[in-house]
Amino acid sequence: MTPFEFRTVPHVHVERGAAERFAAFAEPALGGARRIFFVTDKGVRGLGLLDGALASLAEAGVETAVYDGVVADPPEAVVLAGAEAAREFGADAIVGFGGGSPMDTAKLIALLCAGDQKLADMYGVNNATGPRLPLALVPTTSGTGSEVTPIAVVTTGETTKMGVNAPPLYADLAILDADLTLGLPHVLAFNADVSGEDYAGIAGHLGRQSSAAALIEECERIAEAVGIERRLTEVGVNHNDLPRLAEDAMLQTRLLVNNPREVSQDEALAIYERAL
Repeated sequence: MTPFEFRTVPHVHVERGAAERFAAFAEPALGGARRIFFVTDKGVRGLGLLDGALASLAEAGVETAVYDGVVADPPEAVVLAGAEAAREFGADAIVGFGGGSPMDTAKLIALLCAGDQKLADMYGVNNATGPRLPLALVPTTSGTGSEVTPIAVVTTGETTKMGVNAPPLYADLAILDADLTLGLPHVLAFNADVSGEDYAGIAGHLGRQSSAAALIEECERIAEAVGIERRLTEVGVNHNDLPRLAEDAMLQTRLLVNNPREVSQDEALAIYERAL
């Protein structure tokens, strides 16, 4: 057997609605922090996904601040601005709340606020030495996996990116709340024309008829069985929000290139309309 090593965050909590009870997890995992700094983007904040966690902490007497300046594939300036805002707030813990970009940014802010190492000196493998502030990550997508990795990616020029890969970037806590993610069957249906053969194979392995339609039906069945909201309206999104969601989706270029089928803004809007 080939030797290998497996590392990830020390505490992963999986529970529907967990974000609404954030204070219960923050106390032990974040070392009793009393001034918690949230890192997110305007889309996540505008949808109200942070509200439950913030209310939970307020009820527990914990002060919070929110930095929503993160953009897709965040440039260095965004990371540095977030770190400065966290210092001004006097943060004693950091929370990354959103997709991969907010979580990557939160990891670096936690490092920048706790030590003297410059961001430029962190790029590469094992160059970030810490220390860092206590860190929790709450994904609102099911794509990047940033919540359980020691990696953060930063845009350093017009077309160049640099990564930071080091153990201090492992968070203290990852919270996986299914209420914050939805819409998978609609995306499967969109990609079925080009991925139908793959879908059929997966459906067969799940004991269903080997067809794309069977896989989509199985995903719908699983969503219903576990009680996940399947409509955007169930989580407070209305028709007026959809154009902004579609526009924001087009900014996720690093992720869009991995989709089996090219997606236009109009097509993204149509997916959201079907999920409404």
